[in-house]
Amino acid sequence: MTMLVSMKEAAEKYLRPLCPRIQKKLSEIVSQSNNVWSVYAGNEKYELDCGLGNKHVVDLLNSSCSCRKWDLSGIPCKHAISCMQLLAVSPETYVNTCYTVITQLNIYNYLIKPIKRSYVMGTYEGHGTHSSSSD
Repeated sequence: MTMLVSMKEAAEKYLRPLCPRIQKKLSEIVSQSNNVWSVYAGNEKYELDCGLGNKHVVDLLNSSCSCRKWDLSGIPCKHAISCMQLLAVSPETYVNTCYTVITQLNIYNYLIKPIKRSYVMGTYEGHGTHSSSSD
């Protein structure tokens, strides 16, 4: 129960829209995206050349990349971020909502309330033992 309270209090202190670990991971991916060249292919799709014949296709409408990292993690890969930089769009807007502070606050908003009830070896407050057979 104390862990739920501490997680909620920690989430309330976050200043950015994404949780800190995800924000850090996204920043690392952004720095890796500088070596990727994007070419618009139409219909919000981009072809990316990573050098040495290594190419990928990014679909911004479906939050998908042919490398599958974005599809699996919910965090844009370096190929997708390269496209977002071309459009001058913030990568944070494309991160799955499960990583946002708002979602974390919603998760920890409903705390478990303590109850006053004694439990002693199969009995609740002197009401006898629980039996699985019906007589």
